[in-house]
Amino acid sequence: MTDKRRPVHVPVLVGASAALYAASLAGVTALQSAADRATIEARAPAAAAVDRLAARNEAVAKALDGLRGRMDATGTDYGAAADALGSVEVRLGDLATTVADVAGQVAALPDRIALPSVPRAPAGRAAPSVHAVTGASGK
Repeated sequence: MTDKRRPVHVPVLVGASAALYAASLAGVTALQSAADRATIEARAPAAAAVDRLAARNEAVAKALDGLRGRMDATGTDYGAAADALGSVEVRLGDLATTVADVAGQVAALPDRIALPSVPRAPAGRAAPSVHAVTGASGK
């Protein structure tokens, strides 16, 4: 008769080795986690400095963008002013010509012109009396 018992020692050995393997993996994971945590804590000041530097860099970039926009607007305004300056120079030239013409005409006038006298009212005369009534005063 053959013994129909199964060998128990093989499944027990496989189970024990799997449990030992799982325990070793858990231990390695715990050690790696502790090492990672220590590395993160050691690098935290440097990471914070990098974050602050990145924030400052973004602020500088925004300021530069704003200045670039203002510079472009100023350039546009300067171009418009330069274009307007040409017409102002033409008008100034016309004014200079007109002033020269007027100066020539003034130079041709005599030094003294006799103007007629203006009559004045005598000082002792009183203003005429008026007997008119208006509704302007509210009465």
